[in-house]
Parts: sequence; structure tokens; C-alpha cells
Amino acid sequence: MRLKNKTAIITGGNRGIGSATAKLFAREGASVVINYSKSDEQAENTLNHIKKEGGLAVLIKADISKSVEVERLVTKAIETFGDIDILMNNAAILGPIKPFINYTEEDYDGVLDTNLKGPFLLMNKIIPLMVKKGHGKIINVSTVSILGERNIAAYCASKGGLASLTKTLTLEYADKGININAICPGAVDTEMMRDIDKKYPGVIDGIVKRTPAGRLASPEDIAYAALYLASEESNFVNGLLLFVDGSIMNNVW
Repeated sequence: MRLKNKTAIITGGNRGIGSATAKLFAREGASVVINYSKSDEQAENTLNHIKKEGGLAVLIKADISKSVEVERLVTKAIETFGDIDILMNNAAILGPIKPFINYTEEDYDGVLDTNLKGPFLLMNKIIPLMVKKGHGKIINVSTVSILGERNIAAYCASKGGLASLTKTLTLEYADKGININAICPGAVDTEMMRDIDKKYPGVIDGIVKRTPAGRLASPEDIAYAALYLASEESNFVNGLLLFVDGSIMNNVW
């Protein structure tokens, strides 16, 4: 029960990394706010799993790229559980896969709005609450692709920006009792990854061959890293970019 009496908001909590983390946090005693913007069925499945295990959770559907909906999300979370101790900015979209010069302004804005503006809006709203009580945990989900990947320029830019924002906010709020860190996963065995492999056959095999660990990460691999960063065990950890990548960073870059 490493998160007993804590309340956590997890964006994109209906599937993949977010769903695995929501389930784990609930098992560790947290009251979990599962935020999502699409796929009611997946969200309900995650919620029902938590409830069957005796955990506490609630679904709040909201588009985190819109300030009005972020306001509603935070307000409803506090009304439901009374406080916010942990924020995990996990929701993200990959966006179009194509050369940079073929990107449109709409393509670029769509990715940045969800992947970078969304975390900004949430942290801008929640950090003052954490400062007031003198503690809080923020976990941003970035990626190994912050060092660059072909044909996903907007995604890389958004996740690189999130990593930089993580380190910057640490300088401002570490002395306020707030731990702000980021997880940088390698390729994770999620629905999104499988969809990419269907569109571009051989992508997963290629990644696995380049990964010294010889496999994709599981959503649970990332969830356990998030648990450490959400727990009291990481109270002196700030501004960390935690690469959970099976050592692919050492093998490729």
C-alpha cells in the first residue's frame, strides 16, 4: 500500500500505459481519477477491473488540450476525492507519420496541443494546489524519441518539450516539496504500437532487434517506474528523465 490515502490523476488512463498504471496505483492504495477523451468501453473496462480488485477509481472524460475541460477535470477530481497528490501526464497522440515538409500547421498543432499543451494546462492548475499543502508528485511521460526519429517530427518535438519543461519546473518547485520527473519509455507493447506495425509491417521486429533486452516494454514495466516516482521512496528525486527502454538508448544513439 505504497500510495495509501493518496489521490492520483492519470491522463490517458483508459488503455495501454495509463490503464496499467491506474490498476497498479489502485492496488497500492491510491484513489485514481482515470481521465480519457475517447473509447468509453476501454475506460469502463479499466474502471471495472479496479473495482473488482476492491480499489477506488472514477472516470472523468475530458479533452486536456482545452483549458475549460481541464478546469472541470480538476474540480471534479477534488469534489470526488478531496485532494490531488499525484498527477501523471500520460495522454499523448503520435500524429501523422510522414516527412517534416509534408506536415501541415493543423498536423503540428494537433500533436502539440495534446502532448505538450495538455500537461502545461494540468500542471499550471495543479501545482499551486500542491505548493499550498507543501507536497506533490508529478510524472510526465516523455519518450526515448526526444533524441529524434524520422517522420514523427511533431511527436518528438512535443515530447522533447515535455522533458525540458520537467527539468525547468523542478528548478522552480523542488524546494516546495514537489517532485517533478519524467519517464522516457522505449517502444511499448500497446494498441498504438500494434496499429503502427499493421500499417508498417516489420516495425516491431526492427525495434526488438535493436533493443538489447530483446523485447518491447510492457505497459506494466512503465507502470512500476511510475509507482516509484509517485511513492515516498522518490522524495529526493527531482528532474529525472528515467529511461525505461531495455537499453535501446545505449545501442542506437
